[in-house]
Amino acid sequence: MPEAVSNITAVGTTTSLSVSWTLVTGKVSSYSVTVLNSAGQLVNSTDVNNQTTNTVFGSLTPGVNYCVQLITKSGPFQSNSSRVCNATFPNPPRSITVQSQTVNSINFTWALPQNMNHEGYNFSVTTTNNNFVTKDNWFLLGNLPSGSPFNISVVTVGVMGYKSTSVTTVNYTRPFPVSNLTQTEITTNAVTLVWAQQESKLSYSYWVQLSLVLLLVYRYQFFPFSSVSSSALLSTEKGQTKKNRQTSRFNL
Repeated sequence: MPEAVSNITAVGTTTSLSVSWTLVTGKVSSYSVTVLNSAGQLVNSTDVNNQTTNTVFGSLTPGVNYCVQLITKSGPFQSNSSRVCNATFPNPPRSITVQSQTVNSINFTWALPQNMNHEGYNFSVTTTNNNFVTKDNWFLLGNLPSGSPFNISVVTVGVMGYKSTSVTTVNYTRPFPVSNLTQTEITTNAVTLVWAQQESKLSYSYWVQLSLVLLLVYRYQFFPFSSVSSSALLSTEKGQTKKNRQTSRFNL
């Protein structure tokens, strides 16, 4: 009987398993390398010559546990090695999307990783100071300070605790709105405004939008005993008003 292979290693990527071994002593005609799933069913196999010490199996499913076994062949005789098991790495989640933001929370979601059975993995969510594990593809990050940035990272955690590459984003909680908006001084060409901010931060800036309201006073000259002239003057005044709005002839 030929000697059984004992020094086997199996290293996975997301879709492949690289198998290597040490040649046995004695007369060997070839080796047969097989890949089995967790239920012991054959996934793939290949025969190699007696000088080969490694082979790669591709087109595997991400985040799945596989076992490999080598069969040493010598003429009509063969010896089976023990099974060596390892897993492929899971695929990463897809891009993170923010669903809603408040002054103290961020609710975000992400698309499920491709080509994986959702029952076979979890997600690890890492924020600035915390780490969470969830089965869901969304997370509500709460109890946050307002108007602040947060780094968010999500990885897929598959069998054997193997982790995917991460997807990351930076998002902000909303600032508190200003309150007590008050005008403190008005001149002919300026207005001074003051307001309160519940949690002011050095990084804040403010967008102030002013709406200009024009009060137009028309003076009509009426001629006694001539109602026609009055009507004509009114019509002319209206026409000039429309023309002024289009050509911005008002000096503001």
